[in-house]
Amino acid sequence: MNIKNMENNLKLIWQETNKLHKKKLISRLRLIVLIIGLFFYLLIEPAYDIKLLAIMALLITYAGTILIFPSLQPLLSYPNLTTALSDNAMVFIVSYFSGGFQSPFIFGFAFPLLVFAVHPSRKKLFRAVALSWVIIFLLGILTNCHPRTFIHLAITVSFIAIFTNMLIYDELRILTSAASRDGLTGLFNHKIFFEVLHILTSADSPVSHFSLIMLDLDDFKKLNDEKGHLVGDQALKEVANAILSNIRDSDMVFRYGGDEFAIILPEINYNSCQSIVERLRNAIINLGYFTSVSIGTAVYPNEADNPYLLVELADKRMYAEKNLDKK
Repeated sequence: MNIKNMENNLKLIWQETNKLHKKKLISRLRLIVLIIGLFFYLLIEPAYDIKLLAIMALLITYAGTILIFPSLQPLLSYPNLTTALSDNAMVFIVSYFSGGFQSPFIFGFAFPLLVFAVHPSRKKLFRAVALSWVIIFLLGILTNCHPRTFIHLAITVSFIAIFTNMLIYDELRILTSAASRDGLTGLFNHKIFFEVLHILTSADSPVSHFSLIMLDLDDFKKLNDEKGHLVGDQALKEVANAILSNIRDSDMVFRYGGDEFAIILPEINYNSCQSIVERLRNAIINLGYFTSVSIGTAVYPNEADNPYLLVELADKRMYAEKNLDKK
């Protein structure tokens, strides 16, 4: 395994988790937008259109159903053609029955595009823009709208979405920025370690279980004192490479701090973890810098279902082994 593979794996985990959050968020926003739209319509319109009120009630019921039943969210609350058609159709129906391009709901055409604007794929966004233009053009034909009005609306909602996408594009930048890495080993740092742990222990975690390894290099201070910090730095680099060489592409390594490393092994149980621990121990000792390595493990969710308790448990086991070796 190399740093690039680990970075890609972290991105995939981040993306998968963000998908789940976005599905829920978009479902909520869709319902909120419809309710607010109905509220303002009732507030500013002196004479209510019963047909429009019935349509709004049906659409609110539709949005509420998607929110209540999570099984519908992957289909109707994430950037795809079905979502774009569904949300554009809602805005089209409400606008058509409330005055066409004079409708107070006309700028609702921006909502389907904003759903795609928070997605890193600009190709999907431009497809959604093209679809919105078609729907807006169809509304213009059916309501005898002047071409200039159609073009003005289409350009306005498109720019809203495109500029939003530009502002938040590459939401995973934090994982690849210099601030997220350890400058010496190139591994991800303490901050990213806990961010990933929180993702993996959340209700929306993309994995069902994983093992955590906390690893400490015994007598690292002695190595620095006797051979100098440059040798100590070289040892840390070689240890990082040895760990990376003995784990899978799906595993993740972090420099926890000083001479401590943390390793997350997705979908690995206790027994498999112990064999990996021994492989790592032998690989590090064979480098020739250390005669022993202290390692502690903990398994989520069997032994702890909280990220801090999980780290604390693995830490305790690591220090228990360190104290045992000194006796």
